[in-house]
Amino acid sequence: MRWDELFDDLVGQHDAAAQAELDAEVADRSRWEAGHVRLLERLQAAGGQPVRLSVQDGTAVAGTLLGTGDGWLAVRDGGGHAVVPHSALARVDLGFRPSPGVQAPVSPRPATRSASADRVGLVQLGRRLARDRAYVTVRLRGGGVVAGTVDRAGGDHLDIAVHDADQPRRNDAVRGVAVVPFSAVLVLRAGQLWD
Repeated sequence: MRWDELFDDLVGQHDAAAQAELDAEVADRSRWEAGHVRLLERLQAAGGQPVRLSVQDGTAVAGTLLGTGDGWLAVRDGGGHAVVPHSALARVDLGFRPSPGVQAPVSPRPATRSASADRVGLVQLGRRLARDRAYVTVRLRGGGVVAGTVDRAGGDHLDIAVHDADQPRRNDAVRGVAVVPFSAVLVLRAGQLWD
């Protein structure tokens, strides 16, 4: 009788040790895998959720995360679509809910984009804005805002014909052309980028 109890106890100890070893291995593998996930990869799964992006100048963009591209995130808020380059981010709050009494600028309908949009960089996005003759507002590093129609997108910059929002892009309405390096962009706003 005592031998049976001893063997049962030894088997129980072995099983407990094996389970503890497996649990430790799973936890270690999970930490290793999490350590290789990049920010934009992490946020791809959050598309369609409320988000608040804190930008390096201390301002924030809150709305529905439309998705990510190659080096940028897009958010739909009350003002249309905002694109924030990854390099301009200071913090990302997922599932962001505004304070009580403050209405969230979040649109309830989810984004409809293809998976290939995640490979689109700022250059390709800029070319689409130029093709569509989109009126944009760009908040810049170091302060300042540029607003006008995107005339062209170079490999690392946008040419923006500066004019008032209520004026069409015509030569007599254009006050000049601002050449904006992508590295200077904190937030780029446009009416609708896709949907």
